[in-house]
Amino acid sequence: MKKTGKRISAIIMAAVLLLTMAGFVSKPEAAFAAVNPETTFAVKPEAIRSIEQVPLGWWAIQAKVNLRTTQGTGSHAKIVMYSDSASISIGVQYDAECKNAEYRGIPSILVENVLNNTSDGKKQKRVAPTQRDKDIQIMIVRKKNSPTFYVYANGGYIGPVTNSAIGKRPVVLGVAASAKKGGDALNAVFKNVSLKYPKEPFANSGKTPKPVQKNPGFNIDLTKYHIEPGRKRNITISGTLQLPGGKDWDSANGDCSGIVQFIR
Repeated sequence: MKKTGKRISAIIMAAVLLLTMAGFVSKPEAAFAAVNPETTFAVKPEAIRSIEQVPLGWWAIQAKVNLRTTQGTGSHAKIVMYSDSASISIGVQYDAECKNAEYRGIPSILVENVLNNTSDGKKQKRVAPTQRDKDIQIMIVRKKNSPTFYVYANGGYIGPVTNSAIGKRPVVLGVAASAKKGGDALNAVFKNVSLKYPKEPFANSGKTPKPVQKNPGFNIDLTKYHIEPGRKRNITISGTLQLPGGKDWDSANGDCSGIVQFIR
């Protein structure tokens, strides 16, 4: 029986090779994974450098984020995996009033682990300083049915983040931008947005972006996002935050953002 199984696998791989040479299959490793899905879980998260290397059976979202010149006390642009009121995100944040003096008034790569929407339900980790008006490629990867997420920036592995509130539940992929206080302006550009779902062997963008939340002062521009292969997949969220005085993105988080989710 084992010899028969090996013989069948050899025949399949030979067929894949012939199809590749003929131009019908561009990535034989993905075809092999589809035949032998258990082999994909041997991939170590720290070895992944881009969404094309994410194995079958995993979730992923990748984009180049550019937090362009803004005015005011704070702005934030990020990619997100959501489930109900919990989420994992990575992005670029500018905070002129940051409690950590090392990052005060300096844009930084920020990882957020939101277990719930209470004041103590959000954990933030600043990874490194960066620059405004600069493309930063960021990515979140998650094994199917796992509470552990892996985050990346500019092709480098940052590390794992566990969110017990999400647990084994499915997630929604999205991008978001927010400003800190009323009158603060932002211009966040997400370029080359790519998505991967557990049952899909290749990363793609064939999902419709849908604005699910927008502050009245923000504009969400989807005119440069196209689901067809080979076309631009860019999203811009820009404008000036409208928010009553005395409130900010900590006390009124739900009112400070523009959010786009990808609908399957």
